[in-house]
Amino acid sequence: MALGSLSAPAVAVASYNVTEVRYYAQHLIALSQSKANVLATMVDQAKDLPEYDIYKSIPGFSDKTVVSLIAELGDLHRFATSTKLNAFVGIDLRFNDSGDYKSSGFITKRCNTIARKVLFKAISNIASTATYGHQNHINDW
Repeated sequence: MALGSLSAPAVAVASYNVTEVRYYAQHLIALSQSKANVLATMVDQAKDLPEYDIYKSIPGFSDKTVVSLIAELGDLHRFATSTKLNAFVGIDLRFNDSGDYKSSGFITKRCNTIARKVLFKAISNIASTATYGHQNHINDW
């Protein structure tokens, strides 16, 4: 908004384009406030869950990441092994070996795409903060 007030407008102040931009800017601000309110409600409800403190103990996991993982993964006790959790998220390895050909393996990318994306962004944040002096054991591994 501050930069927009400094720039020279390409259209007249009374133009429909200016009205349309103002409408969309106000709508975007309202959506952003609504998103923040929903996130705050989700955090308030999730704080009582035992998973919340476990996820928050991971370096680089914010409130948004924690409630997103709780919403997508649910109760972790329903997975008997970590392999089953990996398969649910879609990060289990698959190999296409035939005869003498040995593939290096690739993830299957099936099942819960949202949980996989949340985990990918969280790990990316951990790695990027480590470059600025916030070293942790996850990034070291």
